[in-house]
Amino acid sequence: MTTLHKTVLSLAVCAAVAGPAVADVPFNQMISFGASFEDIGQYPDIDFLSLAAPALIPPPGAGLDGSTGFRLTNLDPNTGQRGRAWVENLAADLGIGGQVPSTPIVFPGERTDIPDTQNINFGYATARSTDVLQSVVGESQVTHPLDDLVEADLSATSPGFVQRLDSGALTTSQRTLYVVNPAGNDVRDTSIENPAQDGVTAARNSLAVIDALVAAGARHIISPTLPPLGQLSESSNVAPDGSRTAKAEARTIAAGAYNQAMAEGLPKTGANIIAVDFQRLFIEMLQDPGAFGFNAGIDHSRYCYSSSEVSMTSVNCTETPGLGKSSGGNPGDF
Repeated sequence: MTTLHKTVLSLAVCAAVAGPAVADVPFNQMISFGASFEDIGQYPDIDFLSLAAPALIPPPGAGLDGSTGFRLTNLDPNTGQRGRAWVENLAADLGIGGQVPSTPIVFPGERTDIPDTQNINFGYATARSTDVLQSVVGESQVTHPLDDLVEADLSATSPGFVQRLDSGALTTSQRTLYVVNPAGNDVRDTSIENPAQDGVTAARNSLAVIDALVAAGARHIISPTLPPLGQLSESSNVAPDGSRTAKAEARTIAAGAYNQAMAEGLPKTGANIIAVDFQRLFIEMLQDPGAFGFNAGIDHSRYCYSSSEVSMTSVNCTETPGLGKSSGGNPGDF
């Protein structure tokens, strides 16, 4: 995330807070709920398919041995490490500090990235809105997508948000900032037949998450709009002639329906909702990428930096000719 992105988002968050700041910073804690975009390392960062078939699938980078957590971000070619998720950048920009994954899967040995903090992140890749709701009102259950394909037990369960509050393991206050972005996978996996209804259903589940948090004392909640997911450079969105596939069109329709339903439902939650408009930001970035610090010569709705950061994700895209990872390109261009 570029400095411009971080500054715009952090200013939007601070400006949306009602009441005076405390010690110049209104928040001192962050609790996050979501899916791939918010995952800060529930899974160990190790490519299990490459372990099983190293001749077919080379490891994605040096040092990715499971001692740190996996993120769906680019690998920095200079360090071999993954970039931070947006919620980590936001927490750092607001001075809140690092976050800890709620239910980290440990394999093959100890993890070195589990700080002692009450900035808890319940997000994990593949989660849907119903899973996120469960992590609030029930247990937090995380299962690696390849759990059924390997001998190791790649699943973990821990107390959910309300359970931690009730036991005293977690304390929050009026200075706690919540991030709720639970429906990305619901929209990405929408049906072609009825995407608008899928978007509305995802919004209903997301509002249930927020209602449960408010009932548990939450006050300040970031609820981003979803970008038009059909405009992402994922291969399943792009037809051979460069046009959008039927799945892409459905995803964009579902995202629009989700955003509309959330706009109608959020004022009824009683929370101080910080509605960061990722939809508008993403559209404006596609229209003028240079204004956001990205390479203006790339069609960012069609090409990506790397199509093979890790084999487990099953999310493929086409690298920009001459500018992608295999060509020695710069991930900051994207």
